[in-house]
Amino acid sequence: MFCPSCGKTNGTDQKFCRSCGLSLEATLVSLGEQARGRNDVGERSGSRDVAGEILVWLCGAMLAAFVAITIYTIVTKIIIAKGDVWSGIGFIAFILAAVTAILLVIYRESRLEARAKSPNRSTPIVNAFDDQPRLTDSGFENVASVTEETTSRLKIERD
Repeated sequence: MFCPSCGKTNGTDQKFCRSCGLSLEATLVSLGEQARGRNDVGERSGSRDVAGEILVWLCGAMLAAFVAITIYTIVTKIIIAKGDVWSGIGFIAFILAAVTAILLVIYRESRLEARAKSPNRSTPIVNAFDDQPRLTDSGFENVASVTEETTSRLKIERD
């Protein structure tokens, strides 16, 4: 874990930063909450965007009206007036296929957005050095710093 004050690397079991002495307990709690997706800072989970929902319904109604008017025009101008049934059916099939494709793309994007905002998914904390080569010797231990033994004796003063 990195110290939010000085940026030095510290172990997750340490209470204080080895370099600057900052208390790391609150940082560990915050990281744990963020990893579980329970960070209440910023947007509220479960809040509804009423204006966005109204806009979506309005756009859907306008699209449905446009498709209905277009199909009615094709039926009256091409199929009935000219008597060209197959061309009219072809135009109608093309319009319905295009509208279906657009709706499927919109649905897919909304599902991806909902999945990205979902607080239930578990996001592991990624270490910036995960792609670095590891030591193969399993008996390797970090060398204790001078301040490591003394920082465990420090007490946190609460206001």
